[in-house]
Amino acid sequence: MKCINCEKIKNIDGFGGYLHYSSTRQSMDNNVNNGYFKIISTSQFEIVYQCNECHTKWALAEPDYPIAGYLEQR
Repeated sequence: MKCINCEKIKNIDGFGGYLHYSSTRQSMDNNVNNGYFKIISTSQFEIVYQCNECHTKWALAEPDYPIAGYLEQR
């Protein structure tokens, strides 16, 4: 069951451009800075965030042609 923080986040299957990705990453990083999420994994392909309240995991991948990137619940 998702908490109020995770209910506000929607899966993104392909960013509309790099600015869309940048604003999404900034939003997720703000959630980390505010103590709602933590980064549990990073690789050259994606960053995985975990909610501190409900432990839902979110994977964020940067667009890199031909991949459009994503933000998905895991």
